[in-house]
Amino acid sequence: MAVKKFATQENMQALVNELKNRVVHQEEGKGLSTNDLTAELLAKINAAQSAEQVTTAIAEAVAGADHLQRKIVETKEEIDLEAANADRYIYLVKNGETYDEYMVVGSKLEKVGDWAMDLTGYIREEDLQELSSEDIAGLFTDWNG
Repeated sequence: MAVKKFATQENMQALVNELKNRVVHQEEGKGLSTNDLTAELLAKINAAQSAEQVTTAIAEAVAGADHLQRKIVETKEEIDLEAANADRYIYLVKNGETYDEYMVVGSKLEKVGDWAMDLTGYIREEDLQELSSEDIAGLFTDWNG
């Protein structure tokens, strides 16, 4: 099922205000392609890393980081507190329809959470109302540019 997105009238008004702030108005005697960057800004742009360099650096950093893994076990007794890398797992122990989550901390088994969820207060899809074209157009009524 695709995620449905929505915006409140306040969100849309913020968008309109942001558009007003970002719109580029042509100045007399200048075109939009005029190269009027400062030397400082141009130097920063030329020194920036390429997208490929950034992607590579991120991939290397993630690969070098310690990662926790999940491991499903039937009972807490199956968890070997002395096993190598025992502290690198989140152990999932079935508890009815959900799982309890445990970690080994200082050679001791600690419950760190569960998969139970309280959805009280969440908005349901049937509670949402889509903004109409008229609602959106109304946000632009005081904009002259």
